[in-house]
Amino acid sequence: MSNSSICAILNPTAGNGQAGREKNNIARALAAHFDHWVIWETKGPKHASVLARKAAEENFSMVAAVGGDGSCHEVVNGLMTIDADKRPTLAVIPFGTGGDFRRSLNVPKDIQQAIAIAKNGNRKQIDIGEAKVSTPSGSEQRYFVNVAGFGANGEVVDKSNRWSKRLGGRLTFLNATLHTTFTYRAPTVQMKWTTPEQTEQTWTGELLSCFIANASFCGGGMRVAPKTALGDGQLHLRALPNLSVPSQLVHLPKLYKDEIHKVEGAVVGQIHHLEAASRRGTKVQIDLDGELSGFLPASFGILPMALHVMTK
Repeated sequence: MSNSSICAILNPTAGNGQAGREKNNIARALAAHFDHWVIWETKGPKHASVLARKAAEENFSMVAAVGGDGSCHEVVNGLMTIDADKRPTLAVIPFGTGGDFRRSLNVPKDIQQAIAIAKNGNRKQIDIGEAKVSTPSGSEQRYFVNVAGFGANGEVVDKSNRWSKRLGGRLTFLNATLHTTFTYRAPTVQMKWTTPEQTEQTWTGELLSCFIANASFCGGGMRVAPKTALGDGQLHLRALPNLSVPSQLVHLPKLYKDEIHKVEGAVVGQIHHLEAASRRGTKVQIDLDGELSGFLPASFGILPMALHVMTK
């Protein structure tokens, strides 16, 4: 599929409103690179998914998420409802405060450079994570392109999304993480997963955090999987048992270096499928790509080579 037409799905509130203010500059850059282009603005939560499906139905060869990781998440969830042979390529024009997915794609923040990559960069196939999560209305199917998480992760995301992000993604998530360190009450969680060798493993205990990574980064720059994770055919499990507050503070830097394996009691490995449930009915929130998306019980899996993306 050639990269001759692009639908840019723009979240005008992304980057504290910067994406909306830069719309005219985005339009000029798109016109300089693409024969046929449009910009569609989102009107609220999950609207980007609707627009991504519409773009595919109107035969755009590429869909660009103009915004942050939440915008990418919504666009991917829209694209994954389209048959694989008709699914447009994904590009990223980053404006969000976190920017975790763009880091894995090596896409710079600069508008001109990002759009040049959308037109002339490397077209790469990547895996997509899938999740079946519990919601008040029942089990729902969701997708994630970056990292899924539960435990303290969900509380950190909840705080980060409610608080101002004017200080940027890294400081916002770090502030929320430190606050959660002192308020979090670890639930007992049971996990069962399948390795690439088709062996089953289990873990039960008081859980601090669990990361299920398709790509490398989350939380405004935390690196919870190898830099080569995106498109390697595996999900990367990183789970921490409950730790004392002093231990959490000591080990916090390891979250930014993919060094969770150095924490005593950590669960680390490559997986294809994972099921998780909380015991005694405790509500444990799930975040997918930094968006609260449901709660346990849930299952997570991988769809190999499910989406084309543009990278540097």
